[in-house]
Amino acid sequence: MAPMSIANPAQLALDGADVRALLGNWPVGDGPLHRLLSSGLRALADQGRVAPGTRLPPERALAEALRVSRTTVAAAYAALKDEGVLAARQGSGTYVAPPGGPRRGDDAVVGALARNQLFAALEPGQPGTLDLATAILPAARCVVGALPGADEVRSACRSTGYLPSGSEQLRSAIAERYCAQGLSTNADQVLVTSGAQQAISLVASLYLRPGDPVVVDQPTFPGALDVFRACGARLLSMPVDGGGARVDVLERLVRRSAPHLVYLVATHHNPMGSVLTAARRERLAAVAAGGQIPVVDDTALTDLDHGHGDVPPPVAAFDPDAPVITIGSMSKLFWGGLRIGWVRAAEPVITRLRRLKTIADLGSPLLEQAWSERLFHHVEEARAERQAQLPHRLRVLETALADLEPSWRWDRPAGGVALWVQIPGDARALAASALRHGVRVVPGPQFCADEGCADHLRITFTQDPEVLVEGVRRLARAWEDQASVLDGGVSPVVV
Repeated sequence: MAPMSIANPAQLALDGADVRALLGNWPVGDGPLHRLLSSGLRALADQGRVAPGTRLPPERALAEALRVSRTTVAAAYAALKDEGVLAARQGSGTYVAPPGGPRRGDDAVVGALARNQLFAALEPGQPGTLDLATAILPAARCVVGALPGADEVRSACRSTGYLPSGSEQLRSAIAERYCAQGLSTNADQVLVTSGAQQAISLVASLYLRPGDPVVVDQPTFPGALDVFRACGARLLSMPVDGGGARVDVLERLVRRSAPHLVYLVATHHNPMGSVLTAARRERLAAVAAGGQIPVVDDTALTDLDHGHGDVPPPVAAFDPDAPVITIGSMSKLFWGGLRIGWVRAAEPVITRLRRLKTIADLGSPLLEQAWSERLFHHVEEARAERQAQLPHRLRVLETALADLEPSWRWDRPAGGVALWVQIPGDARALAASALRHGVRVVPGPQFCADEGCADHLRITFTQDPEVLVEGVRRLARAWEDQASVLDGGVSPVVV
């Protein structure tokens, strides 16, 4: 039987059976149930099959009608409220929002960010909330001293200020840095971007159309997942272990699905901190060259090693003819406020990306580029500072966790700013409980293409040691509360 539709706009209340009939065969498709349900409900509103102002059934009633958990319905309703598709009226229920209002779901990127707890952590939080969620370090000491002088500012002001490729001085400095790492590069192979996030977005815009398959490491950087989802890409995953991404799994995915793009963090993986071995890098470059599959090697965390020895060169160094696109950023080593990143690729690719960059913003700010170029003379100084900070903070975090939560497990990272921690429970529920206790952490599903890793948390160690210790104490109290809820047989609502 074909799904019914609402012909009479005056019919302003639906029960569970009505919604079930309207949705039809809604659970068919890839992804978790709550996302499939939110997609089905969104379509009903967008297509006008449920009139604005229509009251939807309560969570429990709809869950019973659809034979799913109340948690699934709660998560779907919450996502649609974030997007502006649904609205809640105090004491009255949940309604389809009227047309013409703000609809965050109209912009795929904004809609994705609205549901991403990691990026929510960038917004001002409740006073007194400790942040163990964002992987952001304070500015390195050399940042202030490298400010451009008055003469440099006057010189920059004589130009138009529009340089879509980026300043030649900064592009040359980036190229020299890659040469020092074993990757031969010239300035014409570099495009300056407004952070690594824009670099990922430009590459995705160049290579992807809705439905195109993309392989990502799992877990991975949530910002990349948001970009690929906004493009409508079909996400496939290759697992990560102590030696980095499993390239053998990628080879099987290439044969089966012919991906249009591959994305990974090869050095000091986010969030696991592992390093892709030289043998796997060589194999990955061969896969890229053999199938002419663009591979994005995100090197933003490369310089945040913990002093355990040299890392292999970037993936592109293993085969100059492979279509490997290397991206980087000033944010992690120096300061996130600079918002300067880059793409390193073959010159024809850079030419095409420059056109997209021109459309996006006509070029990144020149004064920040001049500042960044000066900072490239302080790379080793900044690396030494981070090596003095990060291993100590990691030990503080590990000690606090081992004392208060001995059942939790993790592998010590080789670099980076986070621990990938396995817990014997639901990470989403714990993250919600932790926020009520005044500490913010990010649950594992935010880092996974299939929203897996439900028993993992990413806990960063970018904060001062005393903040880390107090944050773990609050997290332990949240864990005690969560354990008591589960022991009482109550299923927590995921928000």
